[in-house]
Amino acid sequence: MTRSLVLVLVVALMVWGRTAFYTVDAAEFVYVTRFGEPVAIHDGGTHAGLHVKAPWPIDSIFRIDRRVQSFDLPAIESLTRDPTGRTVDTTIAVDAFVTWKIPDAEAADRFVKSVRTPEQAKKILAPLVNG
Repeated sequence: MTRSLVLVLVVALMVWGRTAFYTVDAAEFVYVTRFGEPVAIHDGGTHAGLHVKAPWPIDSIFRIDRRVQSFDLPAIESLTRDPTGRTVDTTIAVDAFVTWKIPDAEAADRFVKSVRTPEQAKKILAPLVNG
């Protein structure tokens, strides 16, 4: 009974200890937080590779893609005005897309603190561009 309990504890500690290692890919930023507070930002361009942190739930990581991000906006129709007669001339359809890139670790820090995710960025940018 005690031998199986020791084995279970050893396996559990190994699995928990595995959360202390993480990799940084060349195409991403990794934002490390300790109890929700930022500890480090690793730029994949200069700090790619294997890193060590405190195991979960003490430290956690958030990955941010450093490549060009883009999303399409739905097409909207807009009325144009005739400059001489001040009447509606034609209707045009406007199809737009948004692209952005996070250039460095400082910008990644600002992105995480203000926007957090690319999905949230889309929710913020879409009304601004369509307006």
